[in-house]
Order: sequence, then C-alpha cells, then structure tokens
Amino acid sequence: MLNRSRAADSGSTELLGEALERAPLGLMIFDTAGRLLTANRRVAQRLGYPNERLAELRISDIEAELSPDALESLWQRLQDNVGGRPEILVTQHRDADGRLFPVEARLSAVAVDGRTRIVMLATALTENLSAQR
Repeated sequence: MLNRSRAADSGSTELLGEALERAPLGLMIFDTAGRLLTANRRVAQRLGYPNERLAELRISDIEAELSPDALESLWQRLQDNVGGRPEILVTQHRDADGRLFPVEARLSAVAVDGRTRIVMLATALTENLSAQR
C-alpha cells in the first residue's frame, strides 16, 4: 500500500490531473444522461471543437456507429455495473467537421461524490496504425 502524507497526496492529485490532461489518449467524462462534463486536451484537439462548443456535446454527437437504441442500451449496462469491468468498443467517432475516424473506446461507470459518471478512454486507431509503421 502506498503511504503518503496529506501534502504529498495533494501533490499526487495534481500530478494525476496534469498527466490525464496531457495524456496521448482521449479522456471524456459524461453524466448518466450522456452530456459531456469534461474532456482532456487530446479530445479537444482530435474532435476539433472550440471549448465552448465542446461543453455542449453529448455522447450521441461523438459516437457515430451505434444506433440511438444501442447507445441507450450501452449506457444502461454501464450504469448497472458501476465499478465493474469496462465495455470495450471498436467504433467510429465524429469530429466537428463531420469526418469519421475509427477508435477503440473503453467505457466504465464510476461513482463520484454519490453520482454515477461514465468515463471513456479513447484511442484513435488510425494514429495507432501510423505509430506502428
């Protein structure tokens, strides 16, 4: 078990926040209604939305492959399994210009301050393929 003082805990919380903000993969947090609550820089860059528009997005604006019924079913499964194993999807996301790009998305539900949040970690597959070559 990691044992640290409160001052060190504060520093590690800041470190974690900064690392997630700068991570080379997309991190998005949604509420249970599918509204985007926050996203890291990678998401903003890849989707190409200005910050004020990014704050208005819903999962249905980003996820391009699942039907509304399939998306609702996924959201319900996640909420029924808070803290459980993530759902892994190979799907397509839509950017601000309407272009589609393939991603691997890992979604899970977590409880934060008594509220359920849906966390998505997404990696653009085209970027992975380019990096491997």
